[in-house]
Amino acid sequence: MYYYLSQKNIFDYLKGAQSSSTMPAINFSMLNNFVVNIPKLEEQENIVKILEALDRKNEDFNEIIVSIKDLAINLDNYTNLKELLGD
Repeated sequence: MYYYLSQKNIFDYLKGAQSSSTMPAINFSMLNNFVVNIPKLEEQENIVKILEALDRKNEDFNEIIVSIKDLAINLDNYTNLKELLGD
């Protein structure tokens, strides 16, 4: 619902329809005028599959980033140790 209400055309409508300019607010009568199209269950399930796959990829990338940071730290430690030993 947040993303629906955040669309520019919806946001502009709500902003223009509010009754007070000092304290912006929306009320239920304003929301009752909206028709929200909800995708069929099959399409929702496909969307969920895509989002779950993207979430898994994001987790994989985060693990890779942590590994790269660890490697960088180890390389820096190795370089510092090598300098201390005069090698």
